[in-house]
This record gives sequence, C-alpha cells and structure tokens, in this order.
Amino acid sequence: EEFEWVFTDSIDPMEMPEKNPILVGDPLFPYQFAHPEGNGTVDIYSYKIEAQDGLDKPYLNPDSEVIWYRADGMKERLLFMGPSGMFEEGLWLSPSEFL
Repeated sequence: EEFEWVFTDSIDPMEMPEKNPILVGDPLFPYQFAHPEGNGTVDIYSYKIEAQDGLDKPYLNPDSEVIWYRADGMKERLLFMGPSGMFEEGLWLSPSEFL
C-alpha cells in the first residue's frame, strides 16, 4: 500500500536460444516465477552459481541478472545489475509486466 512509483526504465532486449536448466527436483525450482499464461518462467536466483570448463568446482558469480526462459525456447535477459546486486523477490503483475 505504501509503494511509491519512482520511474520506468527500459533496456534493449537481449535474447538467445537456451532452455531453462532448472527442472523439477532442482533446489532452485521452487524459487522461479511461472508466467501467468504459461509462457515460461522467470529466474532471479541461478545467476549466482556458475560452472565453467577447466574449473573443478562451481563458484558464486557476483553479477546479478533476471532471466526469462520463454516457452518458445528463448532466453531473454530482463535486467542486469552487475557486482553487489541481488534480487530476493519477484512478482508477475500481468502477462507483460514483471516486478
């Protein structure tokens, strides 16, 4: 009730083919936000865990991003914050607006 709208921002969409790697049974699965009309899911957590070839164990990435894995097999970056950013909650306001 005390939410104060400050401004709206937009970014150029960045998308690429990639399926959501977090499936039922994954510890992060319950923390994804399903699209209200079934068009995929939004992930605000898994950016923190990274594994690369040549490294023997995963590490935590300091960058923050919000990814929409759309039902058509495309991955769209909705927001990128860089180091020290963190997201803890999300909510679909409508099929076209995620807060």
